[in-house]
Amino acid sequence: MQTVLTEQTQLPLTCTCSGACCHDKTVPLNPAELAFAAAARGLPPEAFAQAHTTNLTHLKFEPVSNVCSKHVKNRCGQLGKDNRCLIHPQRPYACRLYPLGHKRQGEVEAYVHEGGVFPCIAPCPGVLKLPQMTVAAYLKGQEVGPWQAAHNRYLELVQDLSEGAFIMALETGLYALKPDDTVAAWQQASGLILEPKSTDPLQKSAIDAPWLYRLFLPEININENTPDNFAQQHAEMLQQSAQEAFATLTEQNDHLKTSAMMHAMALKLALALGVQAADLAVFWVKQLQVMGERS
Repeated sequence: MQTVLTEQTQLPLTCTCSGACCHDKTVPLNPAELAFAAAARGLPPEAFAQAHTTNLTHLKFEPVSNVCSKHVKNRCGQLGKDNRCLIHPQRPYACRLYPLGHKRQGEVEAYVHEGGVFPCIAPCPGVLKLPQMTVAAYLKGQEVGPWQAAHNRYLELVQDLSEGAFIMALETGLYALKPDDTVAAWQQASGLILEPKSTDPLQKSAIDAPWLYRLFLPEININENTPDNFAQQHAEMLQQSAQEAFATLTEQNDHLKTSAMMHAMALKLALALGVQAADLAVFWVKQLQVMGERS
């Protein structure tokens, strides 16, 4: 159940700075957020990815060693000993938005929170003693705008990558000639992305190393840049690279490998945006089969 909000909804959104929201959560991390978080820690993006992410797509959470913490199992690796965020000025979109959620379907957008009762009250009852604010005021104070724009641009890139996978599979005649092989390749790629066998976030799986770097560690200077501009520049660079690399392919095996890899890239980026990628993987494979039978 979700409670749909308006921008004028009043809620106890003043933070108590207790760090309660930084425990036992999952925080998706898109490529722009990874780059900005790395800069906040004074690390190259690759080093930050290795040390502080899970499979490139989420901030790493670490087990809590305090035996007194009976109800808390994991804490964000970016939470300092003083319960202050080590990357706060460049914190991800999900952190800025929390405890709110954002839903987008086409051009229709809405803000929500989970459940019928405001989720901060139980873990952080002190919030009821602090001033309430409107959703609009909260979003403005959290400087959500450019981070949400980056998130939305990456959602569009997920769709672009998926469309590229479909084009490579269908318009080249690959599916018509090798339907079973094409479906099997997409399903295998889905499995490698959704259930990675290595804990090394940069380990090759369904995505060749150069393309994994292009997807999550693009060579973009963040100095005097903003997350939304970063995402736009990144999308343009990736699309240009894909066009140059894939447009001239003629061999069926190359079409097969590339279509499965683009499918995997779309899924991995979807994970980094907090999308239910497992459902998406099943849907895309079914769509491939339906569209393939029609062509």
